Amino acid sequence: MSTLVIDTIQGKTTAGSVNVRGEGSANTNLQQGLVKAWAMNNQVTTHSNLDSFNVASVTDVKTGGTTENFTNNMANGNYTGTFCSGYTTIDDASLYAVKYNAPNTGIASGSISFTWYYGSHGTTSKQAADCSHIGMQVAGDLA
Repeated sequence: MSTLVIDTIQGKTTAGSVNVRGEGSANTNLQQGLVKAWAMNNQVTTHSNLDSFNVASVTDVKTGGTTENFTNNMANGNYTGTFCSGYTTIDDASLYAVKYNAPNTGIASGSISFTWYYGSHGTTSKQAADCSHIGMQVAGDLA
């Protein structure tokens, strides 16, 4: 077995494009396939990130609402965020949703803002609440 020890991978034809052989015969672009930012947020006690990558700071914007401010901005507001939520102090919550807090001008390139909502089984109402574990990942193009 060989070990490759390097500091930088650069594409031969295009410096910012490195293709990696995936499953079968499929190739994937290394830069496009990477998560550009992630965080595990606690809104309940200190409203802080338990751990994160490419996140400079976190802001408590309202009940259930958080803005994660990126260290390195995205190229534009056309990136995607994926969220998951965990423990909450609301015992009867059975339906969970996370919604972007996009201003009228669209999603910001320097941050992602979202609100965590819950509902009880059998109802159509939703309510914002703080959650102790919200995971967030961002994929897209860095600036």
